[in-house]
Amino acid sequence: MRFLDAHDLAVTRQREDRLRALASDLPAPPPSSRPHSRYASSNSAVLRFDLRVEGVRPREAPRTLWLDHALVHDTASTYVDRCLAHVHRGLDPGDSKVVQRVELAKRTRYGGLIDVVERLADERKLSSSPEFLFPVFSSYGHCNKDAKALMAWAADRFLEVPDSSLHQGGSQPCHAQGAL
Repeated sequence: MRFLDAHDLAVTRQREDRLRALASDLPAPPPSSRPHSRYASSNSAVLRFDLRVEGVRPREAPRTLWLDHALVHDTASTYVDRCLAHVHRGLDPGDSKVVQRVELAKRTRYGGLIDVVERLADERKLSSSPEFLFPVFSSYGHCNKDAKALMAWAADRFLEVPDSSLHQGGSQPCHAQGAL
């Protein structure tokens, strides 16, 4: 909790020193039980997010998105037959078993952290309203519900900035309404 409280301090050298001191007091993560691979993280006990995006609303506790995305190569020989069968049944390609499996793996991995963050938010110990999204994109260009929610959120933020140079020159902002 002291580490989280230090993040709420103004961005100064004192804050950075405090965070460094608190981080040095944290125990080292346990070593990975898996053999080393150049494609895998050297320590699977470490949780890492790809991106944190902060909103400005609501003012009292702005929404913060924590993102960990994945790309699914559903054109690979191990997936392509199942993916095509899913599409031929008239189902949403963003809800295919391959995409669901990747999203479930991420939700399982981050489940403990999400539980702690939700408890802290319920106790009003956080200065933001965190939301965890696990956008999954397929090589066919389809995406899951989290990816669609992320695109809709980004489009809404774009529309909130009326003086943006992106709005000038006749170009109109697009709205995220489904697959890429």
